[in-house]
Amino acid sequence: MADLPIDAIVRIQQLQARYGHLVDARDWDGFRALFTAGAVYDLSDFGLGRLEGIEAIMAFFTEMPHPAAHHATNSEIWLDGDTVRSRSKHFTGSTDGSTAGGDYYDVLVETDHGWVFRERVATSRWPDARSTE
Repeated sequence: MADLPIDAIVRIQQLQARYGHLVDARDWDGFRALFTAGAVYDLSDFGLGRLEGIEAIMAFFTEMPHPAAHHATNSEIWLDGDTVRSRSKHFTGSTDGSTAGGDYYDVLVETDHGWVFRERVATSRWPDARSTE
């Protein structure tokens, strides 16, 4: 794994943190800005399919019920040839006290407006992570 400049790593970690804050706040305009127009979001591990393009991602996120809180941690970010990749842990908390979690696998790109997701794959680790409550 090649190293990225520290400022790029910090900005990518900020992107990952902002994702959770924006979903929890239901700030869909801000959320839209986190992705490229042609982004792919793969939720197949949750039985929710592969979303292709920002419009499909936005339609899904604005219509689905969400857990009360989204968290990301343990980010590892590296350069793989010309591609910037990341893997991190995610967990959610629901108002009934249940939690769920898994891993994110990201492909990121830097734009004129900062770092954004080009591809995000969410996987499940905890058995109750497949619930949308």
